[in-house]
Amino acid sequence: MPRLLQGQAFRSARPRFGFQQILILLLLSTMGAVQQMPSPEYLIVSDMSAGKVYQVDLDGQKTVLATLPGSQPHSIATNASGEIFVADVVADRIWRISGGITSTYYQFGSVFDNPEAIVFDPSGNLYVAGTIESPSTTLPNRIYQVTPAQVGSVYAQAGNQENPGLARDAAGNLYMTDLGNGGALWKIDIAQQATLLASDLGYATGVTIAPDGVTVLVAARLENKIWSIAPGGAKSTFATISLPWSLAFDPAGDLYVGQDTGISKIASGGAQTVIATGINDVRGLVVIVPEPIGFTAIGLLMLLLRRGKHEKRGRD
Repeated sequence: MPRLLQGQAFRSARPRFGFQQILILLLLSTMGAVQQMPSPEYLIVSDMSAGKVYQVDLDGQKTVLATLPGSQPHSIATNASGEIFVADVVADRIWRISGGITSTYYQFGSVFDNPEAIVFDPSGNLYVAGTIESPSTTLPNRIYQVTPAQVGSVYAQAGNQENPGLARDAAGNLYMTDLGNGGALWKIDIAQQATLLASDLGYATGVTIAPDGVTVLVAARLENKIWSIAPGGAKSTFATISLPWSLAFDPAGDLYVGQDTGISKIASGGAQTVIATGINDVRGLVVIVPEPIGFTAIGLLMLLLRRGKHEKRGRD
């Protein structure tokens, strides 16, 4: 056979790799998930003195999400749908902010009800603490559970003074701060039994679960301190910071602190920076981390193969 034809035959059989084919081979070699990076996280906070709820970006820029005239917004929680819920100690209700519209989610009916702290469970039940149905410091406060159908009932009883903070761990235990007992932390287990976990914490306000899932942090506002509480109740100083109230971790292990004069961040290494000022009495704070847009290598492979077929048809 003539060499030219051999060369032509060889060239026609030689595989030709374009960008798409190379990308496919790389993806097949890893078979991992390819993800678009999420947008930067941001905070949702309440300003008690101004009666406002803000979105605060990490560069300190703030946007008003809702104005609640004559109210005192405290704790904030979000549900799986991204709706925002706010406890209001003056209006004795839980507000819902959804799609830019603010409405009443649950209204308490007693003059002794001052909802102050809220947290959701994965099923959409909302737990509420504060001073609920407790006309006297000699009587225990009640923790309410409000179902997704907006039906409220007593879940547990604990504490005998103001209960400013409420958190929930992955096992379903609730942790509630109490201004009684010299400043206390209560644990309410999944059997709805309350145990005094720590006392003499000072003016105990906000509470959150540390990234390890078992350590609980408590803000002591007037003591300018954040306590670290071990599962057995042993306490130690986590950080010293001015007038802390609300606490929330991000996925990186950085702690955001709502204060009387703004918001600070305590990095996982301990360094403190001011995130925002001009927001007073930050009683509620949650960290929002947008979900990444993800797709698998196989999914991308199928997409590229479809695209190649369409291009071939176009050339034909």
